Amino acid sequence: METYLNFLLLVVSICTRSVASFELDPTWPDTAVKEMKVYGTGIVLNSEGNLIVIHRSGIMQPGAPVNQTIQEDVVLVVDSVTGKILQTWGKNLFHWPHGIAVTGEGDIFVTDAILHQIFKFKYDPITKVWNDSAILTIGERFISGSDTTHFCTPSDIALVPGSGDFYVADGYCNSRIVTFDKNGNYLFEFSAGSADTPNPIPFNITHSVALAPSSNSTEYLVFVADRDNSRVQVFNPTGSFLYELNSQQFGAAGMPMMFAVTHAPHAGDKFGRIYVTYGLNQNANFAEVDIINGENSKVGKSYAIVPDGEIGDWYEAAHDIAVAKDGNTVFVAVSRADRLILRKYKRNMGGGSGRRMGGSVLILLLTFVLVKWN
Repeated sequence: METYLNFLLLVVSICTRSVASFELDPTWPDTAVKEMKVYGTGIVLNSEGNLIVIHRSGIMQPGAPVNQTIQEDVVLVVDSVTGKILQTWGKNLFHWPHGIAVTGEGDIFVTDAILHQIFKFKYDPITKVWNDSAILTIGERFISGSDTTHFCTPSDIALVPGSGDFYVADGYCNSRIVTFDKNGNYLFEFSAGSADTPNPIPFNITHSVALAPSSNSTEYLVFVADRDNSRVQVFNPTGSFLYELNSQQFGAAGMPMMFAVTHAPHAGDKFGRIYVTYGLNQNANFAEVDIINGENSKVGKSYAIVPDGEIGDWYEAAHDIAVAKDGNTVFVAVSRADRLILRKYKRNMGGGSGRRMGGSVLILLLTFVLVKWN
């Protein structure tokens, strides 16, 4: 009888649980952000809950010179609630900024794909600005390479909590993951893995990298968005391949590009969730991925990212994603050549009347059973 009652309780719990979905906030961001004629590439949330955005000015527009220093501020701090610009920074520093990461102290890492360099800038919590001189630079300006001191179009950075070490997605032509200690000293690197072939298919643009908790409390998982291979590969901290999530598991047709991957805690999920953006041509999506343990994950629901206004001839790409600490707010930077597109999605916890009615019927049934058996 106890087993049967536990089963009924489980059914009631499932049938009365609220249905979660994400809904676009059409009022966000502020009009001043929407009207910026810049090409957004990277976003991250800082410890204050504000969104840090990096863009490439207007250099992606037809006829604009590419290989030159961007003479305007390319870093924006955007209020995650109001969508207003709080601060701008970063003029005369970058050529082709691509990815951004932020430490708990507010310092930021920026990758520059054309300079083949990575920079770390110190944040002053009193003045609330970054120093214009990098406190750490890795790579040689305009010189590409695949050794321990050079990159080739680095694209993204993931920071190891607590230690200060970091993983670099390198990138468009090297297609490897390289790790460094907090002082920028090379540690090791790794490439693509495979569960069923002795010769793994090489990475084809390591576009994004993220870290997530593992069932082994002393370790973590490394998620790599292998953009043009339409997959996300997962490794242990030292680069040993564990498994991969392919486009079919995301329910995607064709070979969508896997643009960005990030992690955020989620209530009720021991290891939190992974969030992935992907798309093909002018279709863009983001998906939630449940981390089962250190050995596998399961793709949950995907959400379409609706283009804002007329698409024209420009290519839409869900280029980067950031998720609030509660897992209930998602921000996406949609790359487009003629203006900045940032989107904010809020989780809506709600249930349909049919679900509520079904739950009520089961509760009555359970009550009847308990009365009868007692």
